[in-house]
Amino acid sequence: MKRFLIFLGALFIMLTIIGNNAKADDDRVWKKYAHWIRQVQFSPDSKLILTSNGGQLYLHDVVTQETVREFSLMSNPRFTPDGKYIVGFLSPNEYITENELVILDIAKWEKRTGIEVPLHTIFSYDISSDGKKVILSYNRFYKYSIWDIESGQIEKTVEFHPTDTANSLWMDIANIHYGKDDKTIIYTRRKAIPQSGPNGYYIEVSTHIIDAETGEELLKLNKGGVLTTSNDRSMIAELGLEENVSFRLVNSENWNVILSVPGLPSYIHDIEFSSDDKFLVYSGGDKMVIYDILKKESSYVYDTGTSYGTLAISNDGKYLASGVGEYLILLNARFNSTTVQEPMIADEIQTYPNPSNSNSVTIEFNLLNSGETKIQLFDLTGRVIRNIENKFLDAGIHKYEIDINGLSNGQYNLIIENKSRKISHKILINR
Repeated sequence: MKRFLIFLGALFIMLTIIGNNAKADDDRVWKKYAHWIRQVQFSPDSKLILTSNGGQLYLHDVVTQETVREFSLMSNPRFTPDGKYIVGFLSPNEYITENELVILDIAKWEKRTGIEVPLHTIFSYDISSDGKKVILSYNRFYKYSIWDIESGQIEKTVEFHPTDTANSLWMDIANIHYGKDDKTIIYTRRKAIPQSGPNGYYIEVSTHIIDAETGEELLKLNKGGVLTTSNDRSMIAELGLEENVSFRLVNSENWNVILSVPGLPSYIHDIEFSSDDKFLVYSGGDKMVIYDILKKESSYVYDTGTSYGTLAISNDGKYLASGVGEYLILLNARFNSTTVQEPMIADEIQTYPNPSNSNSVTIEFNLLNSGETKIQLFDLTGRVIRNIENKFLDAGIHKYEIDINGLSNGQYNLIIENKSRKISHKILINR
Protein backbone atom coordinates (compact mmCIF):
# COMPACT_ATOMS: atom_id res chain seq x y z
CA MET A 1 0.00 0.00 0.00
CA LYS A 2 2.83 2.37 0.89
CA ARG A 3 4.55 1.69 -2.44
CA PHE A 4 1.25 2.27 -4.24
CA LEU A 5 0.81 5.65 -2.49
CA ILE A 6 4.38 6.60 -3.37
CA PHE A 7 3.65 5.62 -6.99
CA LEU A 8 0.48 7.76 -7.00
CA GLY A 9 2.42 10.69 -5.53
CA ALA A 10 5.14 10.40 -8.16
CA LEU A 11 2.50 10.10 -10.89
CA PHE A 12 0.73 13.21 -9.56
CA ILE A 13 4.00 15.20 -9.57
CA MET A 14 4.77 13.97 -13.10
CA LEU A 15 1.33 14.98 -14.38
CA THR A 16 1.66 18.37 -12.67
CA ILE A 17 5.01 18.97 -14.35
CA ILE A 18 3.66 17.86 -17.72
CA GLY A 19 0.65 20.10 -17.26
CA ASN A 20 2.79 23.10 -16.38
CA ASN A 21 5.12 22.44 -19.30
CA ALA A 22 2.14 22.06 -21.63
CA LYS A 23 0.86 25.45 -20.54
CA ALA A 24 4.32 26.96 -20.94
CA ASP A 25 4.67 25.31 -24.36
CA ASP A 26 1.41 26.94 -25.46
CA ASP A 27 3.02 30.33 -24.90
CA ARG A 28 6.67 29.57 -25.52
CA VAL A 29 8.13 29.69 -29.02
CA TRP A 30 11.67 28.86 -27.95
CA LYS A 31 14.11 29.10 -25.08
CA LYS A 32 17.88 29.32 -25.38
CA TYR A 33 20.87 29.67 -23.11
CA ALA A 34 22.30 33.13 -23.65
CA HIS A 35 24.05 34.93 -20.78
CA TRP A 36 22.95 36.78 -17.69
CA ILE A 37 20.45 39.13 -19.35
CA ARG A 38 20.02 42.64 -17.99
CA GLN A 39 18.32 44.14 -21.03
CA VAL A 40 16.27 42.95 -24.01
CA GLN A 41 14.76 44.76 -27.02
CA PHE A 42 13.38 43.87 -30.46
CA SER A 43 14.72 45.55 -33.58
CA PRO A 44 12.20 47.95 -35.22
CA ASP A 45 11.49 45.37 -37.95
CA SER A 46 10.88 42.68 -35.26
CA LYS A 47 13.42 40.32 -36.88
CA LEU A 48 16.16 40.52 -34.22
CA ILE A 49 16.32 40.51 -30.43
CA LEU A 50 19.00 42.58 -28.70
CA THR A 51 20.25 41.39 -25.32
CA SER A 52 22.91 42.83 -23.03
CA ASN A 53 24.58 41.80 -19.80
CA GLY A 54 25.90 45.27 -18.97
CA GLY A 55 29.02 45.18 -21.13
CA GLN A 56 28.43 42.74 -23.96
CA LEU A 57 25.84 43.13 -26.74
CA TYR A 58 24.24 40.20 -28.60
CA LEU A 59 21.76 40.07 -31.51
CA HIS A 60 19.60 36.94 -31.89
CA ASP A 61 17.53 35.93 -34.93
CA VAL A 62 13.84 35.62 -33.99
CA VAL A 63 13.18 32.72 -36.39
CA THR A 64 16.36 30.62 -36.06
CA GLN A 65 17.33 31.54 -32.44
CA GLU A 66 20.90 31.96 -33.74
CA THR A 67 23.16 34.59 -32.19
CA VAL A 68 24.10 36.53 -35.32
CA ARG A 69 26.18 39.43 -33.88
CA GLU A 70 28.25 40.31 -30.80
CA PHE A 71 29.82 43.56 -29.68
CA SER A 72 31.98 44.21 -26.61
CA LEU A 73 32.13 47.06 -24.12
CA MET A 74 28.71 48.62 -24.56
CA SER A 75 26.27 49.33 -21.73
CA ASN A 76 22.51 49.89 -21.95
CA PRO A 77 22.28 49.50 -25.77
CA ARG A 78 19.10 50.42 -27.68
CA PHE A 79 18.01 50.49 -31.31
CA THR A 80 17.19 53.87 -32.82
CA PRO A 81 13.57 54.01 -34.07
CA ASP A 82 14.71 53.85 -37.71
CA GLY A 83 16.81 50.75 -37.05
CA LYS A 84 19.99 52.28 -38.49
CA TYR A 85 21.98 52.43 -35.25
CA ILE A 86 22.39 50.93 -31.82
CA VAL A 87 23.18 53.54 -29.16
CA GLY A 88 24.83 52.83 -25.81
CA PHE A 89 27.72 53.99 -23.68
CA LEU A 90 30.84 52.97 -21.83
CA SER A 91 30.97 53.74 -18.13
CA PRO A 92 34.23 53.84 -16.13
CA ASN A 93 34.87 50.83 -13.91
CA GLU A 94 37.87 48.81 -12.75
CA TYR A 95 38.56 47.74 -16.35
CA ILE A 96 37.53 50.86 -18.31
CA THR A 97 39.01 54.30 -17.63
CA GLU A 98 37.13 56.23 -20.31
CA ASN A 99 33.50 57.32 -20.55
CA GLU A 100 32.04 57.39 -24.03
CA LEU A 101 28.82 57.56 -25.99
CA VAL A 102 28.80 54.63 -28.43
CA ILE A 103 26.93 54.76 -31.76
CA LEU A 104 27.05 51.47 -33.67
CA ASP A 105 26.24 51.49 -37.40
CA ILE A 106 24.22 48.29 -37.91
CA ALA A 107 24.72 48.03 -41.69
CA LYS A 108 28.52 48.18 -41.36
CA TRP A 109 28.63 46.75 -37.82
CA GLU A 110 31.17 49.43 -36.94
CA LYS A 111 31.40 51.89 -34.11
CA ARG A 112 31.17 55.51 -35.17
CA THR A 113 34.49 57.30 -34.70
CA GLY A 114 35.17 60.95 -33.88
CA ILE A 115 32.52 61.15 -31.16
CA GLU A 116 33.13 63.73 -28.46
CA VAL A 117 33.90 62.17 -25.08
CA PRO A 118 31.83 63.65 -22.21
CA LEU A 119 33.69 64.74 -19.11
CA HIS A 120 31.40 62.92 -16.69
CA THR A 121 29.94 59.47 -16.14
CA ILE A 122 26.77 58.96 -18.18
CA PHE A 123 23.81 58.20 -15.92
CA SER A 124 20.74 57.99 -18.16
CA TYR A 125 19.74 58.65 -21.77
CA ASP A 126 16.84 58.62 -24.21
CA ILE A 127 16.46 58.72 -28.01
CA SER A 128 14.18 61.20 -29.75
CA SER A 129 11.10 59.94 -31.62
CA ASP A 130 12.70 60.58 -35.01
CA GLY A 131 15.89 58.76 -34.01
CA LYS A 132 18.11 61.77 -34.70
CA LYS A 133 18.95 62.96 -31.17
CA VAL A 134 20.20 61.44 -27.93
CA ILE A 135 19.69 63.20 -24.60
CA LEU A 136 22.15 62.30 -21.80
CA SER A 137 22.37 63.00 -18.09
CA TYR A 138 25.49 62.62 -15.93
CA ASN A 139 26.20 61.20 -12.50
CA ARG A 140 26.62 63.86 -9.77
CA PHE A 141 26.11 66.74 -12.26
CA TYR A 142 22.84 68.63 -12.56
CA LYS A 143 22.87 69.01 -16.32
CA TYR A 144 22.12 67.22 -19.57
CA SER A 145 23.46 67.18 -23.13
CA ILE A 146 21.76 66.64 -26.48
CA TRP A 147 23.76 64.82 -29.14
CA ASP A 148 23.25 64.55 -32.89
CA ILE A 149 23.40 60.86 -33.84
CA GLU A 150 24.49 61.38 -37.46
CA SER A 151 27.44 63.62 -36.57
CA GLY A 152 28.15 62.14 -33.15
CA GLN A 153 28.68 65.62 -31.71
CA ILE A 154 27.11 67.49 -28.80
CA GLU A 155 24.43 69.86 -30.04
CA LYS A 156 23.96 71.64 -26.71
CA THR A 157 24.49 71.24 -22.98
CA VAL A 158 22.08 72.64 -20.40
CA GLU A 159 23.32 73.13 -16.84
CA PHE A 160 20.91 74.07 -14.08
CA HIS A 161 21.82 76.58 -11.37
CA PRO A 162 19.14 76.12 -8.71
CA THR A 163 18.92 78.69 -5.94
CA ASP A 164 19.12 76.02 -3.24
CA THR A 165 22.43 74.52 -4.39
CA ALA A 166 24.06 75.60 -1.12
CA ASN A 167 21.71 73.30 0.82
CA SER A 168 22.89 70.16 -0.98
CA LEU A 169 26.10 68.19 -1.35
CA TRP A 170 25.34 67.36 -5.00
CA MET A 171 22.48 67.04 -7.46
CA ASP A 172 22.02 65.02 -10.62
CA ILE A 173 19.44 63.68 -13.06
CA ALA A 174 18.75 60.00 -12.41
CA ASN A 175 16.31 59.33 -15.27
CA ILE A 176 15.69 61.45 -18.36
CA HIS A 177 13.08 61.03 -21.12
CA TYR A 178 11.70 62.95 -24.05
CA GLY A 179 8.03 63.91 -23.67
CA LYS A 180 5.27 63.93 -26.26
CA ASP A 181 6.42 65.01 -29.75
CA ASP A 182 9.87 65.62 -28.17
CA LYS A 183 8.61 69.06 -27.11
CA THR A 184 9.23 68.45 -23.42
CA ILE A 185 11.90 66.75 -21.32
CA ILE A 186 10.94 64.71 -18.26
CA TYR A 187 13.56 63.93 -15.64
CA THR A 188 13.96 62.74 -12.07
CA ARG A 189 16.29 64.84 -9.93
CA ARG A 190 18.29 63.46 -7.01
CA LYS A 191 19.42 65.94 -4.37
CA ALA A 192 21.81 64.97 -1.56
CA ILE A 193 20.82 66.75 1.69
CA PRO A 194 23.48 66.78 4.46
CA GLN A 195 22.62 64.95 7.67
CA SER A 196 24.39 63.03 10.39
CA GLY A 197 24.72 59.29 9.91
CA PRO A 198 26.71 56.68 7.99
CA ASN A 199 26.29 58.34 4.58
CA GLY A 200 26.29 61.92 5.78
CA TYR A 201 23.28 62.74 3.58
CA TYR A 202 19.86 61.58 2.46
CA ILE A 203 18.43 61.68 -1.07
CA GLU A 204 15.53 63.97 -1.90
CA VAL A 205 13.81 62.99 -5.17
CA SER A 206 11.61 65.11 -7.44
CA THR A 207 10.26 64.81 -10.99
CA HIS A 208 10.33 67.75 -13.42
CA ILE A 209 8.82 68.50 -16.83
CA ILE A 210 10.53 71.27 -18.79
CA ASP A 211 10.11 72.83 -22.24
CA ALA A 212 12.70 71.20 -24.51
CA GLU A 213 13.37 74.42 -26.40
CA THR A 214 13.38 77.07 -23.66
CA GLY A 215 14.17 75.00 -20.56
CA GLU A 216 11.20 76.57 -18.74
CA GLU A 217 9.89 74.36 -15.93
CA LEU A 218 6.29 73.36 -16.67
CA LEU A 219 5.64 71.00 -13.76
CA LYS A 220 7.41 69.82 -10.60
CA LEU A 221 6.39 66.85 -8.45
CA ASN A 222 7.97 66.02 -5.11
CA LYS A 223 8.34 62.34 -5.96
CA GLY A 224 10.15 60.03 -8.36
CA GLY A 225 9.70 56.59 -9.82
CA VAL A 226 9.34 57.02 -13.60
CA LEU A 227 9.71 53.56 -15.15
CA THR A 228 8.99 53.96 -18.86
CA THR A 229 7.04 55.99 -21.42
CA SER A 230 4.50 54.89 -24.02
CA ASN A 231 5.56 54.79 -27.67
CA ASP A 232 3.78 58.05 -28.45
CA ARG A 233 5.19 59.57 -25.20
CA SER A 234 1.71 60.57 -24.01
CA MET A 235 1.74 58.19 -21.01
CA ILE A 236 4.21 57.41 -18.25
CA ALA A 237 4.31 54.32 -16.05
CA GLU A 238 5.51 55.23 -12.56
CA LEU A 239 6.02 53.10 -9.48
CA GLY A 240 3.10 53.03 -7.07
CA LEU A 241 3.44 55.75 -4.49
CA GLU A 242 0.40 54.78 -2.49
CA GLU A 243 -0.68 51.73 -0.52
CA ASN A 244 -1.46 48.58 -2.53
CA VAL A 245 -0.61 50.14 -5.91
CA SER A 246 2.05 48.41 -8.06
CA PHE A 247 2.31 51.23 -10.58
CA ARG A 248 0.27 54.03 -12.07
CA LEU A 249 -0.23 55.28 -15.59
CA VAL A 250 -0.23 59.07 -15.85
CA ASN A 251 -0.56 61.71 -18.57
CA SER A 252 2.95 62.87 -19.52
CA GLU A 253 1.89 66.52 -19.87
CA ASN A 254 -0.08 67.14 -16.68
CA TRP A 255 0.49 63.98 -14.61
CA ASN A 256 -3.24 63.25 -14.33
CA VAL A 257 -3.76 59.63 -13.27
CA ILE A 258 -5.10 57.41 -16.06
CA LEU A 259 -5.21 54.20 -14.05
CA SER A 260 -3.70 52.48 -11.00
CA VAL A 261 -2.73 48.81 -11.05
CA PRO A 262 -3.15 47.11 -7.66
CA GLY A 263 -0.32 45.21 -6.01
CA LEU A 264 3.07 45.92 -4.45
CA PRO A 265 5.62 48.13 -6.26
CA SER A 266 8.51 45.97 -5.04
CA TYR A 267 7.22 43.15 -7.27
CA ILE A 268 7.51 45.14 -10.50
CA HIS A 269 10.63 44.26 -12.51
CA ASP A 270 9.85 45.73 -15.93
CA ILE A 271 6.99 47.41 -17.85
CA GLU A 272 6.63 47.79 -21.62
CA PHE A 273 3.88 49.19 -23.89
CA SER A 274 2.56 47.44 -27.00
CA SER A 275 3.36 49.25 -30.25
CA ASP A 276 -0.17 50.70 -30.46
CA ASP A 277 -0.14 51.68 -26.74
CA LYS A 278 -3.42 49.82 -26.16
CA PHE A 279 -1.79 47.27 -23.84
CA LEU A 280 1.12 47.16 -21.45
CA VAL A 281 3.01 44.14 -20.18
CA TYR A 282 4.61 43.99 -16.77
CA SER A 283 6.78 41.37 -15.08
CA GLY A 284 7.61 40.77 -11.45
CA GLY A 285 7.49 38.12 -8.77
CA ASP A 286 6.55 34.86 -10.47
CA LYS A 287 4.37 36.18 -13.28
CA MET A 288 4.09 38.29 -16.40
CA VAL A 289 0.81 40.04 -17.15
CA ILE A 290 -0.76 41.65 -20.22
CA TYR A 291 -2.90 44.59 -19.12
CA ASP A 292 -5.63 46.13 -21.28
CA ILE A 293 -5.34 49.91 -20.84
CA LEU A 294 -8.75 50.76 -22.30
CA LYS A 295 -10.63 48.15 -20.27
CA LYS A 296 -8.44 48.75 -17.19
CA GLU A 297 -8.03 45.04 -16.52
CA SER A 298 -5.59 42.15 -16.90
CA SER A 299 -6.26 40.22 -20.10
CA TYR A 300 -3.67 37.42 -19.84
CA VAL A 301 -1.24 36.00 -17.25
CA TYR A 302 1.79 33.99 -18.38
CA ASP A 303 3.11 30.85 -16.65
CA THR A 304 3.16 31.79 -12.96
CA GLY A 305 5.92 29.26 -12.27
CA THR A 306 8.57 31.36 -14.01
CA SER A 307 10.26 34.44 -12.55
CA TYR A 308 10.23 36.60 -15.68
CA GLY A 309 12.69 39.49 -15.65
CA THR A 310 13.36 42.20 -18.18
CA LEU A 311 11.04 42.06 -21.19
CA ALA A 312 10.31 43.46 -24.66
CA ILE A 313 7.41 43.46 -27.14
CA SER A 314 7.91 43.12 -30.90
CA ASN A 315 6.59 46.01 -32.99
CA ASP A 316 4.44 43.64 -35.06
CA GLY A 317 2.69 42.53 -31.86
CA LYS A 318 3.47 38.83 -32.38
CA TYR A 319 6.03 38.13 -29.66
CA LEU A 320 7.29 38.91 -26.19
CA ALA A 321 10.90 38.31 -25.20
CA SER A 322 12.07 37.97 -21.61
CA GLY A 323 15.39 37.44 -19.94
CA VAL A 324 15.09 34.80 -17.22
CA GLY A 325 18.45 34.48 -15.51
CA GLU A 326 20.84 33.14 -18.16
CA TYR A 327 18.06 32.23 -20.60
CA LEU A 328 16.32 34.16 -23.34
CA ILE A 329 12.68 33.13 -23.82
CA LEU A 330 10.50 34.00 -26.83
CA LEU A 331 6.75 33.89 -26.18
CA ASN A 332 3.67 34.30 -28.32
CA ALA A 333 2.00 37.61 -27.51
CA ARG A 334 -1.53 36.99 -26.23
CA PHE A 335 -3.06 40.37 -26.97
CA ASN A 336 -6.80 40.40 -27.66
CA SER A 337 -6.19 42.53 -30.76
CA THR A 338 -3.46 44.96 -31.65
CA THR A 339 -4.45 45.53 -35.25
CA VAL A 340 -8.15 46.42 -35.19
CA GLN A 341 -8.78 49.98 -34.06
CA GLU A 342 -12.23 50.39 -32.54
CA PRO A 343 -13.97 53.73 -33.12
CA MET A 344 -13.81 55.80 -29.94
CA ILE A 345 -15.82 58.92 -30.80
CA ALA A 346 -19.37 58.91 -32.14
CA ASP A 347 -19.85 60.94 -35.32
CA GLU A 348 -22.43 63.32 -33.90
CA ILE A 349 -21.17 66.31 -31.88
CA GLN A 350 -23.70 68.73 -30.47
CA THR A 351 -22.77 72.40 -30.10
CA TYR A 352 -25.15 75.10 -28.88
CA PRO A 353 -25.76 77.84 -29.52
CA ASN A 354 -24.19 77.51 -32.99
CA PRO A 355 -23.94 80.06 -34.54
CA SER A 356 -23.29 81.79 -31.23
CA ASN A 357 -23.85 85.43 -30.32
CA SER A 358 -22.82 84.97 -26.67
CA ASN A 359 -19.52 84.53 -24.82
CA SER A 360 -19.64 80.73 -24.63
CA VAL A 361 -20.49 77.61 -26.60
CA THR A 362 -21.44 74.25 -25.08
CA ILE A 363 -20.21 71.05 -26.76
CA GLU A 364 -21.50 67.56 -26.08
CA PHE A 365 -20.18 64.28 -27.52
CA ASN A 366 -20.25 60.54 -26.88
CA LEU A 367 -16.95 58.75 -26.24
CA LEU A 368 -17.54 55.11 -27.17
CA ASN A 369 -14.42 53.80 -25.42
CA SER A 370 -12.26 55.29 -22.70
CA GLY A 371 -8.85 56.67 -23.67
CA GLU A 372 -6.53 59.66 -23.94
CA THR A 373 -8.53 62.48 -25.55
CA LYS A 374 -7.52 65.97 -26.70
CA ILE A 375 -10.03 68.75 -27.44
CA GLN A 376 -8.90 72.01 -29.06
CA LEU A 377 -10.40 75.01 -30.87
CA PHE A 378 -8.56 76.28 -33.97
CA ASP A 379 -8.95 79.32 -36.21
CA LEU A 380 -8.94 78.95 -40.01
CA THR A 381 -5.14 79.43 -40.15
CA GLY A 382 -4.63 76.31 -38.01
CA ARG A 383 -3.63 78.25 -34.88
CA VAL A 384 -4.80 76.83 -31.53
CA ILE A 385 -7.22 79.30 -29.92
CA ARG A 386 -8.36 77.24 -26.92
CA ASN A 387 -6.92 74.12 -25.27
CA ILE A 388 -10.08 72.63 -23.81
CA GLU A 389 -9.07 69.17 -22.59
CA ASN A 390 -6.14 66.75 -22.73
CA LYS A 391 -6.50 63.76 -20.44
CA PHE A 392 -7.82 60.21 -20.08
CA LEU A 393 -11.62 60.24 -20.39
CA ASP A 394 -13.99 57.43 -19.50
CA ALA A 395 -16.52 56.17 -22.06
CA GLY A 396 -19.84 58.02 -22.09
CA ILE A 397 -21.33 61.46 -22.67
CA HIS A 398 -19.04 64.44 -22.05
CA LYS A 399 -20.03 68.10 -21.95
CA TYR A 400 -17.80 71.20 -21.95
CA GLU A 401 -18.52 74.92 -21.96
CA ILE A 402 -16.02 76.80 -24.13
CA ASP A 403 -15.17 80.41 -23.38
CA ILE A 404 -15.25 82.36 -26.67
CA ASN A 405 -15.18 85.79 -25.12
CA GLY A 406 -12.89 88.09 -27.12
CA LEU A 407 -12.92 85.97 -30.30
CA SER A 408 -13.76 87.70 -33.58
CA ASN A 409 -16.78 86.80 -35.68
CA GLY A 410 -16.21 83.99 -38.14
CA GLN A 411 -15.69 80.24 -38.42
CA TYR A 412 -13.62 78.13 -36.00
CA ASN A 413 -12.84 74.41 -36.03
CA LEU A 414 -13.37 72.24 -32.96
CA ILE A 415 -11.18 69.12 -33.10
CA ILE A 416 -11.62 66.09 -30.83
CA GLU A 417 -8.76 63.63 -31.19
CA ASN A 418 -7.62 60.32 -29.73
CA LYS A 419 -5.48 57.36 -30.83
CA SER A 420 -7.96 55.99 -33.38
CA ARG A 421 -9.81 59.02 -34.68
CA LYS A 422 -9.89 62.77 -35.24
CA ILE A 423 -13.21 64.60 -35.69
CA SER A 424 -13.56 68.22 -36.83
CA HIS A 425 -16.70 70.29 -36.16
CA LYS A 426 -17.46 73.87 -37.30
CA ILE A 427 -18.35 76.56 -34.79
CA LEU A 428 -19.62 79.94 -36.03
CA ILE A 429 -19.48 83.16 -34.03
CA ASN A 430 -21.86 85.88 -35.16
CA ARG A 431 -22.46 88.61 -32.62
